[in-house]
Amino acid sequence: MNVHCWAWTLAAGLAGSAWAAPAATQPADAQVRRDMLVSADWLAAHLHDPEIVVLHVGRKRTGYDTAHVPGARYLDWSDIAQEREGVLNEIPPVEELIATVQKLGIDETKRIVIYDEGEVIPAARAYFVLDYLGLGERAALLDGHWPQWKAQGRPVSTEEPRVQASRWRPQRLREELVVSLAEMREWVERKADRSHTGPPVIDARSENEYAGCTAGESVPRAGHIPGAHNLPSSGNLTSKEVPTFRGVPQLRKMYAQAGAEPGGKVIVYCRTGASASLDYFTAKYLGYQPRLFDGSFSQWSAQPDTPVVNTAATQTAP
Repeated sequence: MNVHCWAWTLAAGLAGSAWAAPAATQPADAQVRRDMLVSADWLAAHLHDPEIVVLHVGRKRTGYDTAHVPGARYLDWSDIAQEREGVLNEIPPVEELIATVQKLGIDETKRIVIYDEGEVIPAARAYFVLDYLGLGERAALLDGHWPQWKAQGRPVSTEEPRVQASRWRPQRLREELVVSLAEMREWVERKADRSHTGPPVIDARSENEYAGCTAGESVPRAGHIPGAHNLPSSGNLTSKEVPTFRGVPQLRKMYAQAGAEPGGKVIVYCRTGASASLDYFTAKYLGYQPRLFDGSFSQWSAQPDTPVVNTAATQTAP
């Protein structure tokens, strides 16, 4: 196998976090948005605070019904990612999103803690959708998610809480967070004629998909968008077993190598906009200004005239 098709690996690290932690424990990097991550210790201490809403995000209800964090409300994947115009995992219509937020009892007075069953991508996607709706500053992810909570012997429940629906409506949609196909075309064109002054573009897929060794479902042409850097979403985490975030220095180095500048803008994409949500979350946590190409590579590669770079084919050609 050619070197471009090797699996992506990184040494494991450990990330600590808490909402409103003492100043002495804060990272030296002042740009880090520490309130975007909370620890299991913090959530356990605030589990019964009336202003806290805990969301359990799942691709199906089975895990939630089996056991969940006490008081957690269930958010289904289909509420935050839908097929639209043949493109998978797009942002649902705004009125549907508003109805979902209201059903969950969320409004601008609540603090929202999001976790999933260990994949982290569903929770990160939920964060992105809330950010799009203007609630990102009220939301955080539970570091380590359900695997960490369960491994530490924290309390669990099988009861679904009674929720009083809210009347919340967004003051302003943050539509600027979503990058369109037309914008990506313009970015690539500017990059090609060397007049490029835009932000770096980060591909959150695996190294194999980025190189073009494998296409993946709904991708007609294997490879990546010209000029994009590869930063697989799995590299943000210490392990699959207990998915805590890597330490800030490690994460900062990774994103700097992908072209991100302190406090600067970045564009992230993946195959369908799902795993890129994790790079989006991490980039924002580190103090960057991320945007997400929601149509991602499935939409890009489906166009008849968009350029695609396949380094695997280049390396194996005679």
